[in-house]
Amino acid sequence: MIHSLARFFRGIHYALGITAPASDASLEVEKRFVYMWFGVIILFAATIALVAYLFVTVF
Repeated sequence: MIHSLARFFRGIHYALGITAPASDASLEVEKRFVYMWFGVIILFAATIALVAYLFVTVF
């Protein structure tokens, strides 16, 4: 599961032109890479939720 998620997120990195861990990276490196992406996604979702909340309450 971690390997397939890492492969998916690595594809996003290559599409954006950002360096990513090598495809033969260890499981520990792939775990950190996937958890980093989970953190980015959660932070992005929280920011959108906060902006939506403020937009609804202010307007």
